[in-house]
Amino acid sequence: ITLSADARAALDVRATEIGTTPQPATVLAYATLATPWKGHAFAVSRLPGRIVALHARPGDRVAAGQVLAEVQSQELEGLRLDIQTARTEAQLADQVYQGVKKSAGAIPDRDIIAAEVELQQARNALELARVKWVALGLPRDALDALLAGSPKPTPTLPIRTPVGGTVIHADLSVGKVVEPGEHLFEVIDLSVVWARVGVLEKDTARVAPGLPVEVRLTAYPGEVFRGADAAVAPSIDATCHLGSVRGEFRNAAGALAT
Repeated sequence: ITLSADARAALDVRATEIGTTPQPATVLAYATLATPWKGHAFAVSRLPGRIVALHARPGDRVAAGQVLAEVQSQELEGLRLDIQTARTEAQLADQVYQGVKKSAGAIPDRDIIAAEVELQQARNALELARVKWVALGLPRDALDALLAGSPKPTPTLPIRTPVGGTVIHADLSVGKVVEPGEHLFEVIDLSVVWARVGVLEKDTARVAPGLPVEVRLTAYPGEVFRGADAAVAPSIDATCHLGSVRGEFRNAAGALAT
């Protein structure tokens, strides 16, 4: 195509000499912040019951294992009675076994064996009830009192957070009835944050695992957050045609928020 000087000026045609230049050292792309799966958790109740105490609310910082709420459940009363019954039956079975054992030779061996089997079954039932108590996170001192024959009032079921972090959701009130597995608290740990980067298909060949990742946020103009080695997805998303890259950022100061 041949253009006059006036035509080139009117069309704003610009020309440059073709040559070889190295590719840019960086790839620009949009990123979104996300909480790692291991830093996002829900606290639930293992038994049905009624909320009788709340110890945390949205916005509170909590530590892993901290009690967030307490639930009063009729099933706990049933478990306490099971432990008392199993303890009594184990004691009676032991007395019977010791009695028939002393009479060895005067009674058939099958009676001794039957008494020993009943004793072991009673002990197994007591151990099973004890394990259930411990698995629910109930107080050990109350269990020891039950096993010693001096029971205390039935304790409440503690609802504990599996991770440390910030409570972001808790739609609860004292007196609310809850079911097992119902999400009562949502907790996220922002000490580590992921940046999910969508790389254009034409740039995917320029990214590789181990490359550094930098994030710039609108809320912090002029500040650059540098993350750990990138993790690159092995394929391109068929819908948006973007390659997925993930960078990990330490967020001890809490500047990054999802």
